[in-house]
Amino acid sequence: MARGDKLWESLTDADLKEIGDNARIGCSNEDIALLAGIPEASFRLCPKLCAYATKKRASHRRQVRLDQEKHSKNTPVGAIWLGKQVLGQTDKQQVNHGVNAETASLLGMLDGSSKGKLPSDD
Repeated sequence: MARGDKLWESLTDADLKEIGDNARIGCSNEDIALLAGIPEASFRLCPKLCAYATKKRASHRRQVRLDQEKHSKNTPVGAIWLGKQVLGQTDKQQVNHGVNAETASLLGMLDGSSKGKLPSDD
């Protein structure tokens, strides 16, 4: 039996609940191990435990997305904040430099990338 398997088998239901609860609120594996009294190296060497914590974190992010969708109509600012803090969402920024075809043509003539006469060449 591998070292990680021994750790997994030694955990009680109460231990797993505590680990799951801490993972579900976004604690890192390091924090979870510390709170559970497990050496961090042992935690990392237990694939089942790492997968369990990862699944609980994913469950939390899913719930945040559901809550965000549910509350977005009533409290859009709160939903946006939650998405940025927990899900890593960002604002999409579009920049319009106001360059039209005429200005682009002029800029092309100035930098030599297109042939043509400048207005002062007349």
